[in-house]
Amino acid sequence: MSLILLLLGVVPTVLSVKTHARAPGGASVTTAGLSIAFNGSAVPVSVTNASGQELLGQGSSGFYIQQHWHNGSSATFRFDTVTPTSTTISSLASPASPTTLRFEVSTTGEAIEVGFNGSNHYLTATITAASGFTRGDGKTVLFSLIGNASNVLRGLPLNFMVNDDNGEGHAPRTNPWLLYEAPWDNSTWNPPARFAVYQPLDGATEDETLFDLWVDEGIAHPRVDGEWDRTAAKAWLQRWINATYDMSNFAMVPRNLSEWREFFPYAKMMDAKVLWFNFRVWDSVSIDDVSTKMFPTGVKGFKDFSNDALAQGFTLSTHRMSGGLTPQDPDYCVKPNPKLMGWGDMTLAVAAGPNDTALTVRPLPGVKLPTKTWGPNMSTDEYQLISECSLGSVSIGEVWGSYSSVVSIAGGLWRLTLTKGTGISQPVGTPVRGYLKGNEYYIPELHSDLYATVAERYANFSNLIGFEDGSFDGAAWFSNYGGWGFQKFASLVYQNLDHPTSVHTSGIIVSPAWLEYRFNAVQQAFGGMFTTQPADCPMLKGYVGRSQPALDEVAAKLFTGLAANTRDFTIGTDMTSTLDVYRGIGNVEAILTMVRDYKAGSFSMGPEQRQHMVETVSWKDKIRGCTITNASWMVEGPVFRKWVAAGTAHYGTEYFSTNSGVPPRFYTQTNTATPLVLPDELAQGFDRVKVIGRLLPRYNVSSPQNIDLWGKMKLGVALNLSASNPATTESWDDSRLTTYPVPTLDLSHHQGIGLTVDGDGSNGTLVVRVICGHIARDFAVPLDFVGRRWIEVPSTEQGWRVKSWGPIGMGGVAWVAINYSEVTAIAVGIGYLPAHRMSKVTVSSLQALAEIEEVLVDPTITVGDKTVKASGTLNTYDFFTLDHDGTFSTYDQSWGFRSNCSVGAFHPSNLESFEISGTPSTPPLWVEVGVSGSTETVPNPGQE
Repeated sequence: MSLILLLLGVVPTVLSVKTHARAPGGASVTTAGLSIAFNGSAVPVSVTNASGQELLGQGSSGFYIQQHWHNGSSATFRFDTVTPTSTTISSLASPASPTTLRFEVSTTGEAIEVGFNGSNHYLTATITAASGFTRGDGKTVLFSLIGNASNVLRGLPLNFMVNDDNGEGHAPRTNPWLLYEAPWDNSTWNPPARFAVYQPLDGATEDETLFDLWVDEGIAHPRVDGEWDRTAAKAWLQRWINATYDMSNFAMVPRNLSEWREFFPYAKMMDAKVLWFNFRVWDSVSIDDVSTKMFPTGVKGFKDFSNDALAQGFTLSTHRMSGGLTPQDPDYCVKPNPKLMGWGDMTLAVAAGPNDTALTVRPLPGVKLPTKTWGPNMSTDEYQLISECSLGSVSIGEVWGSYSSVVSIAGGLWRLTLTKGTGISQPVGTPVRGYLKGNEYYIPELHSDLYATVAERYANFSNLIGFEDGSFDGAAWFSNYGGWGFQKFASLVYQNLDHPTSVHTSGIIVSPAWLEYRFNAVQQAFGGMFTTQPADCPMLKGYVGRSQPALDEVAAKLFTGLAANTRDFTIGTDMTSTLDVYRGIGNVEAILTMVRDYKAGSFSMGPEQRQHMVETVSWKDKIRGCTITNASWMVEGPVFRKWVAAGTAHYGTEYFSTNSGVPPRFYTQTNTATPLVLPDELAQGFDRVKVIGRLLPRYNVSSPQNIDLWGKMKLGVALNLSASNPATTESWDDSRLTTYPVPTLDLSHHQGIGLTVDGDGSNGTLVVRVICGHIARDFAVPLDFVGRRWIEVPSTEQGWRVKSWGPIGMGGVAWVAINYSEVTAIAVGIGYLPAHRMSKVTVSSLQALAEIEEVLVDPTITVGDKTVKASGTLNTYDFFTLDHDGTFSTYDQSWGFRSNCSVGAFHPSNLESFEISGTPSTPPLWVEVGVSGSTETVPNPGQE
């Protein structure tokens, strides 16, 4: 038995298959489960169950090939002949099937041999041989069927060599579609590609079929005491349901040993079940070692914390970089190791001295030059594309080195240029190996025993500490051979785990490991379709360029979790949520209790109410490619209340997924009556109103502290801009912005901009983008005027909220902190245009405006026909709220409570306009405002 079979813990059994020719020239296979027939062109023409019921519809492809080239083009062609063969096959569940079917492409010769088996309600296929495929040729083998109705047939990978891009709580495919990425791989390190096609019938029957496949057909399963049989599998599934039902994560960044347990009270406040932290706070140089700088007793200290957390009702979760190995790993990386993944082996063709940096090497047969980018004249005979991993690491004999380039020279030799000499002399014939890394991490070689060794150590450390999740950031690093390479690593980890876990990756769906996600019993326990992807709510202190989130922003993030029925409502991040953050946020208790209550409501909610809440507030914007939410569901004791925001002529009322749900606001000045524009739902009526706002700095066009961006951009007197949109739909396009480098600028105290614009009335949008590295803030000027105007834009968040712009590209990034003290470029252009529209405008000055701090004392607020006068003082960047019950409250910029008062009844009968005034009455001050009305309530089923 091969090593991989032993690793999978599979005991082969013998099943029989009846195979016979099907005239003219076709073939069919009859099993105790499903049976399949192909015509003479290898097209599936029938799939029947044991009762003879036909399940196949029209248009099935069967086996076919997709080929992808480096230039982005692709082609699809079918296996068009099928013949029975007497070849003996060996597969995981049935090593001695008497025959297979051979599928071949008649014109080009690619061929596969497939052994079929089946039982109960399923059919299995094992690709026992493949020819006509080589690594790097871009060819993959696929299999697809179309049932005579949706969900009559389903497919399932049986090992990591096959993928269906499904699982992890995703809705199942309505028809079988299965991908075999590596038909070229015939090594003994990997099993034959296997998959199943089954008839689900109903939920209970499908689950029994899944148990059949899990137990009898070699799908990776977790480590259990005793035999892996149906009793063990069913008991495990129930354990998994219990463990995964509530995975609410509390993010924490402890900076020393004494802080770890100080997070417990905050985690209890949100009823968290999992403490989540980054591996960087505890790890050492090995994947299963612990830093003694954090835990002086090493692994023991970490285990002690795990035990203490468990006693408090918490399990642990940690962000981990898959099985990446640090260069300092004493077991595998301190000395060069051929079992680390590499791009090619060579030998020295010319002896090298200790200070030589230009080495002449001879590639071993079949080794190709690595490249990160593919040019039009590059040949796959000479080059190989390395897409996900990084290059630059090399070993010469027993010495590590780094190189800057490797190029072909005469005589079949290469020139390898080191960044510095190795320090020792190396003779001709010395082995040279180029390695692949994921960031700084080395990756174990897929075709070696190190792959399984690292996976087992990875899993065993999780078993020891009790990590709740299978965390695989950096999954793409394991995909140098294809996505199946990561599937293999994840499967090897999974089958060594002895406790239930969820799974999280950096974008690759794990399949077929973690089969638990596919069972109907899990969906039934969780109230329908679900996910374990987190609804990650902000827990951050405001900074220059980003105000601290208010409760409606937290609710917007929580709602994404409710909509998806996540089992993981997460607060904070594992990189920024320090103890100081939790202590420094004034509304931390309100945020944490909201998470608790939102989660309880979601977990108790039925699919009908969930669907209603989603459908009444959100939709997909096909033009901009994002999810837009037009209201906020706030949890308020026994109900969820829908709040719909009012907008203005320029500012919208929506939340956008592209900037993590930053709430709608509009910008106005004191002593200015601003007409409000209401969404239809709000215009039809509301039962209560609330106001939220923030006092912004005042600016002065003549201030000597203003910074002349125009001069920094070296644009001369004026910049003429033009753009056109001939399409029949609106156009949001930040590629129309031109970027101008500037000397590094500190705009920490210049968060507003001013510019002179000659408008054209095109109703397009002029955008000024302030760029800080890979992140930016956009300032948007709607071009609804004609003639010259001086325009002030008071906030770095303004561009997110403009109707005719919003969060676009790097200007929409709200989840990564921006460093406004290091502005490196300014971009300007017409970003938005209506359909069939042209725009020509002139910009003749641009300044970063110096902030002038002011106070607003005893504000008077008018909403529609209701005016109230409050007592209190607002400092620059302070927040204020006016609740429906007439409570006016002020807060500092961290939402720390300052004061409150009652203004009496606050029940506007209309929302026609908004105005705020106070002392001083002049000059006018900028204010960021949100006005919302409540239009609907639904029960909170989580309220006891």
